[in-house]
Amino acid sequence: MGTYIVRRVLGLIPAMLLVSVVAFMFMHFIPGNPAAVRLGPSATTEQIERLTEKMGLNEPVYIQFERWFWQVLQGDFGESLFFQQSVLSVIGSRAETSILLATLGMMVVVLVGLPLGVISAVRRNTWIDQVSLTVSFLGAGIPDFWLGLLLMLVFAVTLGWFPTSGFPSVFAEGGIANLRYLVLPALTLGIPNAALLTRLTRSSMLEILSLDYISTAKAKGLPQRTVILKHALRNCAIPVITTIAFTLVILMAQAVVTESVFALPGIGRLVISSVLRRDYPVLQGVLLLTAFLYLFVNLLADVAYGLLDPRIRY
Repeated sequence: MGTYIVRRVLGLIPAMLLVSVVAFMFMHFIPGNPAAVRLGPSATTEQIERLTEKMGLNEPVYIQFERWFWQVLQGDFGESLFFQQSVLSVIGSRAETSILLATLGMMVVVLVGLPLGVISAVRRNTWIDQVSLTVSFLGAGIPDFWLGLLLMLVFAVTLGWFPTSGFPSVFAEGGIANLRYLVLPALTLGIPNAALLTRLTRSSMLEILSLDYISTAKAKGLPQRTVILKHALRNCAIPVITTIAFTLVILMAQAVVTESVFALPGIGRLVISSVLRRDYPVLQGVLLLTAFLYLFVNLLADVAYGLLDPRIRY
């Protein structure tokens, strides 16, 4: 296992190199001049040219990439063209919101989708199964922005249980009660993905429950709870873990819409504003960190396969 992990970690190097090239080139294909955006519509041509030269944006693309790439290798992602701060500090100031939102959304996915899928498979063709399937189809088909607005209308505007927008920092303000600002956004992120996990868990459990060793376990007189949790659920864990791992990364991407709906100061809104401002360094930093997170989560999922299924050996 240790050799496999080392080999996979080394394999991240060429993958991240490719991502860095794609991210850099993609950002420079976006039309518009960051210097012109920064100076505003009243700027003269001479002012734009001077600022463009000062930013180094008039140099050939390969020279800009070489300078940026060596800075990244030293842990320096550059300076934001708009905020005049380091990219890592700009991203870090908004990371708390996105990390907490993704964590709470993931809790909704697992705590709702997994049990509902198991119960639906165990109670196959009953009214519980039919209700579960109906809810999962509706949840998977609801657009994120519409679900967010609906939850806001019911639970924030009508009932007044939760705030409609914003998020005061939990760590800076020192209050765990501030998490109530993220309840509705977390439900907006979690419910559609919980519906997908419910359907996948149900189909995997149905396949496992039809196998001979499950019938043998029942014939031995084992309690149904033991048969379901120890024998059936553990053996369908691999596709479930794969779904959960990729869902975590998907939540980070979907947070762009959710953070806009609820006006949250997270990385999603930072990406949108950076695109409008042509803030290349921030966009490149976000893309690199997101790609690294995706590869790291994929590595954790592969390691979990070997821990849950003794038949898998690396």
